[in-house]
Amino acid sequence: MELAPNRIERAEVQSNMGNALLQKGLADEAIVQFQQALELAPADGIIHSDYGNALLRKGLVDEAIVQFQQASESAPNDRIIHNDYGNALLRKGLVDEAIVQFQKALDSGVEDAYAPSIHYNLGNAFRKKKLLGEAVAQYREALRREPRLVAALDNLAWTLATAPDASLRNGSQALKLAMQANQLSGGRDPIVLRTLAAAYAENGQFSKAFESAKSALELANTQRNQALVEALQHDLSLYQKGLPYR
Repeated sequence: MELAPNRIERAEVQSNMGNALLQKGLADEAIVQFQQALELAPADGIIHSDYGNALLRKGLVDEAIVQFQQASESAPNDRIIHNDYGNALLRKGLVDEAIVQFQKALDSGVEDAYAPSIHYNLGNAFRKKKLLGEAVAQYREALRREPRLVAALDNLAWTLATAPDASLRNGSQALKLAMQANQLSGGRDPIVLRTLAAAYAENGQFSKAFESAKSALELANTQRNQALVEALQHDLSLYQKGLPYR
């Protein structure tokens, strides 16, 4: 009869192999490894979470949510699991539920390399709820911990440049943040360039806004990102008229 420790060791080996395959972009092969690992250790929350991330990589959001739910039940104090669970819920559009998971992830009070990402993710969830003040606070917290986090720089800049509430808008800060994000991303990210354009427009620099949006459009066309292409075409029409993005 096989001893339990041997099953646990085998499950860890399978799980590690699954993560290595996932890092190489081999999601299908990784899923097989995680499934085999869970046959050996069905109550292991970390394996359920890793399996959930592999399913997310395949776009299987509903199946991933099931795995994250099981993971959080098996390891209720694991902030990384709560964070990943929140991301899956956010992709499903379950924003309130996602916020709960991100807040649970932060309840641990642990300050490490994961903390900036959790604050950033919570900010995104608040932004989806149109709670822009709360979103700004979370982006600032993320940047306090990791000042070079491009995604947080970009989303904070966009919010400060385009918020419908004038009390939240801050054109000068938005431009500073957007320029920093653009520099860190090498000036070749169309999403960041779109934000830079919006920040220029908020500051009344419409010629620079137009040029930045035009550069973003060229990159978006190259990447065949049709949704972004259409958004940028709308932005360009505003800047040609001397209007900021709202």
